[in-house]
Amino acid sequence: FNTFTNKDDVGLIICARHMGSSDSHHKSIVMKDISEFMKNYKNPPSVYYYGDNTEISKMPNLLKNGDCFVWASRGEGFGLPVIESGALEMPIISTFNSAMTDYLNEDNSFLVYTDQFVVADRNLTCISPHYVGQMFPKLGDKSIGQFGEKMKEVYADYPKAMIKAK
Repeated sequence: FNTFTNKDDVGLIICARHMGSSDSHHKSIVMKDISEFMKNYKNPPSVYYYGDNTEISKMPNLLKNGDCFVWASRGEGFGLPVIESGALEMPIISTFNSAMTDYLNEDNSFLVYTDQFVVADRNLTCISPHYVGQMFPKLGDKSIGQFGEKMKEVYADYPKAMIKAK
């Protein structure tokens, strides 16, 4: 939202589930968070929210609704959506930590480097008890700014971004 406004020909598709659930209560939590965040910006770009579970056979169609895949994860065991996006030859903008260091590099993606590492928040233990005491990358102002720079780079020269994606 610091990079684009409603005057730019862009939109953001947010695919997310609160606590892994796609029921109406959990979807409303995500939608409320998005709305609250957007209030801080005068002319934000269009935002579309998708919070349903998606059958594996329909994932390529969902992914291809965008022109670029942005993955702001702090940690992954594998990161299947990143791999799937790469298989579809989509430009990928991703944090460069955990699993992504095994298959992403400067030649095939647009990398964002995290600011620092912090001990995992206690709330993450509801996702997995393995997170207790683990170090997680922190997405601070510097790394968030990098996401904006990478999005602008892809937007400004999409043909070049597609070459990198291939």
